[in-house]
Amino acid sequence: MLARALDHGVYPAGVREIGFNELHPTPEAADDLLFSVFADGDPVFHWHEDTFDLPEAATLLATGDDVESQAFRYGETAWGTQFHFEVDRAEIDLWLKIAGDDEVRTWGKTSEEIRAEADRLIDAHEARARTLFRRFWELVRAPA
Repeated sequence: MLARALDHGVYPAGVREIGFNELHPTPEAADDLLFSVFADGDPVFHWHEDTFDLPEAATLLATGDDVESQAFRYGETAWGTQFHFEVDRAEIDLWLKIAGDDEVRTWGKTSEEIRAEADRLIDAHEARARTLFRRFWELVRAPA
């Protein structure tokens, strides 16, 4: 959405990412207020089939194995992500229920596989998200 708001292309990636996949922060992420929470190989939750053109003045913060651009910062206070760090287990279960088993299967995994991934990975995923949101809140409430 941020890439599109900055008038850059958003288009089909040619691959669907669903479930948990490894994230690879760039060296620039180590100094980023929010994305320094991620280490190489941390699993993040995906459910998308699009990608985007990185805006010229943006800083790439993370890449993925299947879809290259996964996170970026534009300026000092705008971030865009390809993955869903905001979801918790209840939301994943809701998305799976709404999509239905047949639709999920067309994306390349079964609902059971995604639930099994969540069983193993959701606690660390949610802990990273809480830290990221806490950092964002501190940024927003800091004096200008």
